[in-house]
Amino acid sequence: MNKKLSDFLFLNIYFFFRNVADNKALTWFISGNEYQAHYYLPMEVEVKGDDKYSFVRTYKPMNGETDNIAILNWNGGYSFIVNNSDCASVKITGENGIYEEKVKEVPYVFYYPSIPSQYVFLDSDGNELS
Repeated sequence: MNKKLSDFLFLNIYFFFRNVADNKALTWFISGNEYQAHYYLPMEVEVKGDDKYSFVRTYKPMNGETDNIAILNWNGGYSFIVNNSDCASVKITGENGIYEEKVKEVPYVFYYPSIPSQYVFLDSDGNELS
């Protein structure tokens, strides 16, 4: 399928990142808009200084079972991106018990520093999103 450049002019791309440890950072790119499906692309970068980064590699995220949520097993833990306005929090069961991360705004990116045994996405009433 051939596409003209003009077909892509209205594609929104957003950039978010979360510094995790040492000189590593994970960037999340979001493409799409209200008329297109969203695609999430995590990219690892090395922090070289103030506002200077070096590309390391891209990853293929795991899509959550809920729309507009993606997860990546990265650097010994899980990085989450929540772009679903119905999601108020993420409840995580890990080696240290249960932890709940409140989603402050969307898109929202956070990192959980170990591999959880379970995680669920909850609405404002505490009900699991499906």
